[in-house]
Amino acid sequence: MGCLAADPADADAVFVPYYAALDALPYVIDPALLDASGSHGAALAEFLARDSPRILARRHGHDHFLVVAGSAWDHAQPLGPQESRLWGSTSLLRLPALANFTFLTLESRAWAWQEHAIPHPTSFHPSTLPLLRGWLARARRSRRDTLVLFAGGAARPSRPNIRGSILAECANRTDAACVVVDCSNGRCARDPARYMRPMLRARFCLQPPGDTPTRRSTFDAVLAGCVPVFFEDLAARRQYGWHLPPARYDDFSVHMPKEAVVFGGVKIISTLEAVPEHEVRRMRERALEYAPRVMYRRHGSSEELKEAVKDAVDLAVDGVLRRIRCRTSALEEGRPERMYTQEDESVEE
Repeated sequence: MGCLAADPADADAVFVPYYAALDALPYVIDPALLDASGSHGAALAEFLARDSPRILARRHGHDHFLVVAGSAWDHAQPLGPQESRLWGSTSLLRLPALANFTFLTLESRAWAWQEHAIPHPTSFHPSTLPLLRGWLARARRSRRDTLVLFAGGAARPSRPNIRGSILAECANRTDAACVVVDCSNGRCARDPARYMRPMLRARFCLQPPGDTPTRRSTFDAVLAGCVPVFFEDLAARRQYGWHLPPARYDDFSVHMPKEAVVFGGVKIISTLEAVPEHEVRRMRERALEYAPRVMYRRHGSSEELKEAVKDAVDLAVDGVLRRIRCRTSALEEGRPERMYTQEDESVEE
């Protein structure tokens, strides 16, 4: 590839092919290693310092980046006392040796110094431009008989929360205004048709937070032309600025504060029923315009497709290169305060 440098010393950025989630498995599945989870990534840091010390030291690691298949919260436990650790989590993002690296994660924390969120992998991976265009055409002409769809765990929570409010509203409807696709116990993990077909028939797809704010369903909904309904900004607007312009979320999605629904008596279905049909069509069209930005092309896809659209990987690489350029130029200019700027964190279109 023309963008790759034969000599790391000539590279503007250094990608570290580290399988962080796999390397974390011993700390996740073996309770005996809970107190050792602070060592996750230590071997990587030692290898980089030993194998390529000059490359690592030239910009203090600000030009290095890697990908983590999971949420940043899974790898951000404090390095302090053992009693502060949580089972299933590690301290990879807290290691001083990796403090200046950029981590691409499926969900980032509220601040963006180290990591930046990239879209969850979707269920559709086109290999050619006709396949992509055919899918988008199908989503545009699909008959939307269902008003609201929720795909996720269908167990009622013990405490009041937004998922409980959604399930209660849907259970109380006798018509087909609300459809729940039960994805409990991994039912949907290997059967994307289970929820993608209903998404193609729905106008709105509800995206309540779960264990963490973001959901894979958000990006499947965008691909299906099912208008996402968010209940907090951390679910997407503050996460994926390289792929979805934060200032344009009102063009393709609906926001309903979860507090207003859970404690304020606001009804989700009634609110969405009141949205004019022409507004729904407009939001659906804009969502489908953004769909190529959140999909992942199939490996080995056609040159025609690669040249026609930038997918989630292309935009992630563009974003990380902007970030690295910003931080390395700040170092070279002797203005370290500029490394904290958020100018590279979003696109405006």
